[in-house]
Amino acid sequence: MSPLVRRLAVPAAGLGAAAIFAALYLWWRDAYFAVLTFAGIGPYKIPFYDLEYVLAGADCWRRGVDVYLHNPCELGDRGWAYSPLLLRASFLPGVTWTNALGLLQAGVFFGSFTAFPPLRDRPATWIMLAALISPRVAFAVERANIDTLIFVAMVIVAMLSLGGPLRRSLGYGIVALAGLVKIYPFVALALSLRERPRLFFSVAAASAAILAAFLLAFWGELVRMAANVPWGDSSDLFGAVDLPAVSGQLLSVPYISAAVWTVLLGATAAQVVGLARWRGFRDGFAALPRFEAQLLVLGALLMAGCFFTGQNVGYRGIHLLLALPALSVLAAAGGATAGFARRTAWLIVFLMWEGILNWHGGIPEFLETFAPPLGPNILFVLWLIRELAWWRIAAVFLGVIVCFLLDSGLWAHLRLPAREVSRYSSPSNSRRRS
Repeated sequence: MSPLVRRLAVPAAGLGAAAIFAALYLWWRDAYFAVLTFAGIGPYKIPFYDLEYVLAGADCWRRGVDVYLHNPCELGDRGWAYSPLLLRASFLPGVTWTNALGLLQAGVFFGSFTAFPPLRDRPATWIMLAALISPRVAFAVERANIDTLIFVAMVIVAMLSLGGPLRRSLGYGIVALAGLVKIYPFVALALSLRERPRLFFSVAAASAAILAAFLLAFWGELVRMAANVPWGDSSDLFGAVDLPAVSGQLLSVPYISAAVWTVLLGATAAQVVGLARWRGFRDGFAALPRFEAQLLVLGALLMAGCFFTGQNVGYRGIHLLLALPALSVLAAAGGATAGFARRTAWLIVFLMWEGILNWHGGIPEFLETFAPPLGPNILFVLWLIRELAWWRIAAVFLGVIVCFLLDSGLWAHLRLPAREVSRYSSPSNSRRRS
């Protein structure tokens, strides 16, 4: 395949899948709901339910309704759980625009993959396609959740990171704006650690000022918003807290949750140290093309940050896709890291698809209803495999972050004599070549 075809294959597949589901919704609605329900997504009466939630919330707020208590303008009457800034977005239209904007949002999300480099080989193509046409992506697109726009913003940030200081600063501004909309993207500002100290501290100071002003202005609303954030034992949530919490519930042993936390964190720390000390991995990371490297670091920051700070609804896992271009480069390069990169990529594919086994879909329902008592035990094993896979990928991403920090411009300034710093501090002069 030509480079152009290899570049367009992934977004074309995504848009094609979206078009098929749109056609099903229009002309064969029963099949639309049956397929999504079997996959564990649990569609509502209307598509783009989360977008409708945002549009209705802003509309109700303009009418003077306290949407933190309830939101009668939207279908589910859910309390507001997003940034207070969205309520003040007067440019947002009413809910009658939900379908049109939802389709546009899906197109922008899949279109962002045209910015990805052409896939290196056939295995990389199959891995990316398998990850893209997955229940986790379908979950995000069918809901038209803001996380799809956060994903697009991160792709833009990675592209801007290839430019000069002005473009990179614009990228950090986009990260800060995304953080004001949905909080968790603020962690991506750690990308500025690669800058020279002057620009890094400028970005840090500006970001701290923006965040402080945001917290001071909306602290009361943020507390009320936090009370509406999903939390619990839902099968489509993921986070580091899940495995220790469930262990404590199942085993009536004192301090079992603390013991599980200790084992998991210890194993994770050992893996991170191992990756950081693995010369082949460090060299492979340093040799990555800059765009793929920035995508990998952004994906690692977002996913590791979300995993260790709380529970996340399943659609947030779409940021795993950011790591696949870099992993395909490492796998195609051969050497010591090829097998590791290939296994990590397939682990991401598994996490993109595990919802069909663990969410409230057709397979879990069959096992619970028609295969007792073995069915619940099978479901528990599948859930345990899912949790251990998340911990493994979190350890890999933490290893990526450590390697990024050790290769950063700020670290170079701290550890090298002044006359040697210039060789490492500027992204344009780094060892990484596009």
